[in-house]
Amino acid sequence: MFQAFPSILLLFLLYGVETAAEAKAKATEHGRFVTTDALGKTGQLTATIDAGGTTAGGVKPPVADAASLVEETAKPIDEYPSYTQGKCKGVPNMTNIVKNTCEYRYYMIDILENSGAANCQFAEIRLYYEDERSGLRTWPSNRIQAVMTNVQGQQLDPCESTQDIDKGFDRTSGANSLVCAKQNGVRMILDLSETVALKHYTIISVAGKDRAADPKKWKLFGMTSTDPTADLQLLDDVQDAAFPSGDWMCDPPWTLKKPETECLATTTTTTTTTTISATTTTTTKAAWCAYRWWCFEAHSVVGGESKEWGLAEVELRFNNAMVPIKTDRSNAWWLDGVSRYAATLLDNGTEPWQSIDGDPETFARMDQSYTATINGVERKALQAKLCIDFEEPKQATHVVFAAAPEVPIPQTWSYKATNEFPTEWAKWATVAKWMNASKSAFTKGQGGYSMHRAKLVCPQPQIAPCSMANCDDGMAPAKGNLCQSWKCDENDKANCCAATR
Repeated sequence: MFQAFPSILLLFLLYGVETAAEAKAKATEHGRFVTTDALGKTGQLTATIDAGGTTAGGVKPPVADAASLVEETAKPIDEYPSYTQGKCKGVPNMTNIVKNTCEYRYYMIDILENSGAANCQFAEIRLYYEDERSGLRTWPSNRIQAVMTNVQGQQLDPCESTQDIDKGFDRTSGANSLVCAKQNGVRMILDLSETVALKHYTIISVAGKDRAADPKKWKLFGMTSTDPTADLQLLDDVQDAAFPSGDWMCDPPWTLKKPETECLATTTTTTTTTTISATTTTTTKAAWCAYRWWCFEAHSVVGGESKEWGLAEVELRFNNAMVPIKTDRSNAWWLDGVSRYAATLLDNGTEPWQSIDGDPETFARMDQSYTATINGVERKALQAKLCIDFEEPKQATHVVFAAAPEVPIPQTWSYKATNEFPTEWAKWATVAKWMNASKSAFTKGQGGYSMHRAKLVCPQPQIAPCSMANCDDGMAPAKGNLCQSWKCDENDKANCCAATR
């Protein structure tokens, strides 16, 4: 009974004056209970532990041999498959540690010793950072590239061809998903795609395997490049770790510590790639779009049954690079729609800004219950539009959509843009669309995620309206006039700005 009580108490907090039974029934209907782990990170539970210590929904309870290491009931969660989550030996109290503030793109983990076996193995490594908006978050696994060698930097063969380092970041645990090296010492060099100050990390042990192969002693470094002989900065030194059982995630996690010395100097390199075709004698410049506001509208959903849909990420591309956007709640919203789950103190929900946060493991999802009557016309759920504001016109040639495996995928859809908002939906420019009702545009990839990359088609040339002009005090943009190019600048003020008095 004690184990079930925290979930019921939390449901009271989340659902206010509702009774526990009403709140639990509501949560069950929605398919998730909300809880938090020691990271302050939200986990989604689809089962609760009953009085007998078993679980509904196939989630594993804590194992008996972990009792000496677990101060409180471990929390099983349902992230890709289930695993048990609790305290591990060798993890210091994070409240007494000053966390790392140095930003690095490259990190190195040297596993110096395991618990006695000839091989070294683990199921997963999770990395965590902080942002001002959401607190502690998981660094997206699809942005991590990793190389595994021995501690001398020489090539290291996995125990089996399917047990290479990539398995350590595929968001999948279990007996058949692991990293295994044919020796005790292992070095992993991680490229996170951009600089970030990691704050915590944790490890998931392999299910059903000998605990003697678990990592026991290791060091974690920040790096200025992928060269392990260059300058390194020690961020953690673990001497005696132990996992209670297989398929176990250490929570609380290990903490990267603030170095006693200054952060190592890093440099940012921008690489421009030029593609040349040997089969053509002429070159063509791709057409591009330049708009401030962009909206995705789904007309139908794959399978045809669901009245809801969602997207994990929406990303504009120009010159083969992502178009930057400020990842703020105010920069994404539902037009004629609402979120399936609103954000709470403990959960980010499925709000629109999740589609621009750079993390495909979060997603925006609209709710089918929304209806509204506008000018006498009732607007149904699928008329919800996921809209993004780039704050100024941005050039783009392509758009990339990513869909999460647990969210209904749009089947037919339109992508529209405008430089004047608010304006009638019919006046928005259609820059991409998919109207094939028998074949989805999305291609399923690793981890069940689906993606689609669409070329944008826009009226040419792109000319911004004067409403985009930044006029001086006492002046306002003149309606109907156009700037000289796709982006209004100082030279357009004379033509675009008129006195307001």
